[in-house]
This record gives sequence, structure tokens and C-alpha cells, in this order.
Amino acid sequence: MNQPRERAIDVDVGKPPFVSSDWQCINFHFHAFPSLITRPNHEVTSPEIPFGGHRWALVMYPSGFGAYRHDGVQKVDITLKHCSENGTTARVEYTVRAKDLNGNVKAGMSQKQSFVGTMSSGFLTLVRSEILDPTSNILSDGTLTVELRIKSMESATNTSSAAKCQPFVPTNPLCRNIQRLLFDEDTADVLFEISKRQTSSDEGGNNDEIVTFRAHRAILHASAPTLATLCESCDNSTPVPITNVTPDIFELVLRYVYGLCIQAEDWKLHSKELIDAADQYGVINLKLEAEYWYVKMTNVMIDNVVDVLLYAESKHLALLEERVMDYFVENGDEALKLVPFHQIPESRSFFTGLLAAMNVKKGEGGGSVSISTIKHLNYKTARVDELRRRLDDAGYDVDGSREILIGRYEKMLADGNGDENGDEEEIASLTSSRRRSSTLSDGPRH
Repeated sequence: MNQPRERAIDVDVGKPPFVSSDWQCINFHFHAFPSLITRPNHEVTSPEIPFGGHRWALVMYPSGFGAYRHDGVQKVDITLKHCSENGTTARVEYTVRAKDLNGNVKAGMSQKQSFVGTMSSGFLTLVRSEILDPTSNILSDGTLTVELRIKSMESATNTSSAAKCQPFVPTNPLCRNIQRLLFDEDTADVLFEISKRQTSSDEGGNNDEIVTFRAHRAILHASAPTLATLCESCDNSTPVPITNVTPDIFELVLRYVYGLCIQAEDWKLHSKELIDAADQYGVINLKLEAEYWYVKMTNVMIDNVVDVLLYAESKHLALLEERVMDYFVENGDEALKLVPFHQIPESRSFFTGLLAAMNVKKGEGGGSVSISTIKHLNYKTARVDELRRRLDDAGYDVDGSREILIGRYEKMLADGNGDENGDEEEIASLTSSRRRSSTLSDGPRH
């Protein structure tokens, strides 16, 4: 049984010291939480509070944002809403956290965001059953308290009085409207199903529950082309079977496809599964973002370096492969003695990646230097991040191994889409070999 919440009163004896802080902390108390309506997409909006010349509110979805929740697990989504309708931009950094009654953080999310007009951004996701569990010690007499810490990122010259003089200009609601279509049964024209038997570790095979997801062909064609191809021969009511992906991961893929954020905790826990799913269903940006998190969370060492390298090569993860090459360069003596190099297939990609890592190490001089401002890029030994950035700026695909990225960069130069101040002789040479490099890419994205 939840304990009644104590009411604290602060009494100052003498004049308190002045502490300058840009942060403001606001506690939102959602009373009678267990009895809140749990209809899909039902909103509970707090009263508006002023901050930085703008009005703000917390919006809670007691049954989650999106109509679907598998395994009987109901989620609670909480988002920050900018309520001002003056058309100006509010740039803030904020944190939304839920704590137990002892002050321990149970879940939280942080974000820097520019809000234009009335809009919401970011989700703090909680599990409803955990909130209601008395042993979690989260509710106080049925009240859920959510803490918002917010700081303005506006310059001092951008005063609130000037902002208030701006006329109201509504923002384009397309992104928000697309996000609201997620799992909407009334408008969906695709039905996916996942048999939990093929994703379950239950050796008895008794778990034959079918989990279904609704989606829209047009959105899939734009954001997940391989997934959209699976639906071409199926009508609206014919289920499209999904394999090798758990319901949890597939839901995250769809949330990304519809423009919703994936929380940092999910990136940390499921980055490899998201790489596999995104690679399987053609969600390239999701694959690359998941790769970034996988590189960030993976500690490359003697015991796993071969497995990590083989995985990177199997999925064409250039950034992860580069991380392995950096490890070899930084730990050369130990690697030569202990790494079973006979397990690594010989490839041109391996050696060029290793040479690139050695080149960067040689030129560091005590610290890494960004080469994004160098007009003529030595692309053959450039870092993966720089290759991807320049290819993306020119409209070329950025997925694939290091060798594929280099091939696309050569084709970009041969097509005349690179830096105009580059090496003219090299560009002329590449133009003559355009036929060879064109096999690596279909050219820029359109």
C-alpha cells in the first residue's frame, strides 16, 4: 500500500545566498494515476507553465502513444509540449525524469530541441505495471510525480518581449500527423504478423501467439523500401509474415520509420538487433544510427575483436570496422601475439582500413583534427565519418563498407559532384575509369 506523500515546507532563517542557475526544476503531480483513462492515444495534459517567455506543459499518454502494445505490456509515454502559438522558436535543453519516493531515478530522457509553434518532442516511456506495483515505491497515494528540468538555449538578445510581438504562424503538422498514424487500424493498409514461436527461446515450442502490426504502404515505400516490397503481393487483410525479428524490435523499427524517437536506453540495449532488423528491411538511417550506438557501447578487446570484425564485414558496417582497425593500431604488439588472424578472411577492405587507421594515428600529433574543412579530401585514407558526411552532402548513399564508400566517392568525383577545387588530374583519371566505379553505386539519391 502506498504511503501518503509528505508535504515539505521550507523555512529560511536569515537571507539565503543567491545561486545563479539557468535551469528551472518543475514537478508535475499526476493525481489518481491508477484511474486515468487507458484508451489508446488518450492524452492527459498538465496546466501550462511559463518559462523563458513561452508556455509549456507535460502531456501523458496513460496507455502509450500509439494504439498497439504487445505482450499485454502497457506503456506510459510522457512528452514535453510547447504551447505558445506566436510562431517563434524556443530553443531549450531539458530532462524529464520519474523517481521513486526515495529520490531514485526510475526512468529519464534528456534532449536539446528547437520548438516552433505548438508542438511536442521526445518521449519518456514507462511501464504501467511497474508504476502500479507497490514494491516499486513510485506512487504516493496514487500520485505519479514527474520532474522536468529545463534550460533556455536562447541568446540574451532574443528577449521574450520581442518574441511576443510576433504574429501567430502555425507550423506544418505533417510530421506530427504521420506519427499519429502509427498502428492506426482505420487508415492502415498493411498487416504484419510475427509468430512468437519463431522468436521465442522456449524449447518446448508451446508459445504460438501471433503478434500483429498495422502500417501504411506509402510510408513504408518512403522509409523502408525492402519492407514495402514484402507487401506488394498482399491485399489489406492478408498478413505479411515477419521473421528473424522479435515484436519488441519490430515495433522500434516501425516507430523510427514513422518519425518517432527511439529512447537512449533502447539504443543501448538493442543496438545490434536494430542493426540486423534495419539491414534486413532496408531502413538505412536506422542501421547507421544503431551502428553508432553499437560502436559506442562495444568495448573492443582481444577476446572479441575477431567476432566484432566479422560481424562488421557481414553487415557492411564501416564505422564498426574502423573501430576494430583503430584497436589494432593502438594495441599492435598485443594484437600480433594474441589475435587469431587466421580466422579473418583476407580482403582488400581489411588492409585499406588498417592503413587508414595507421595514417590517422600517425597524423594525430596528440589530438584528432576534423578534416571537414579541408577542400581536397585524401579519401583513400579518410575517416568513415568524413566519407559519409561528404557523400551525404552530395546526395549519395552512405551505407556500405569502407571500400564501397570509397568507390562511391570516386564516382562522385568522376561525375563532377565533388569539390571543384580538387585535384583535376585525379578527377580526370577517375572519369576514365567511371565504368568500374559505377558498379559500386547507382549514383546520387533522388
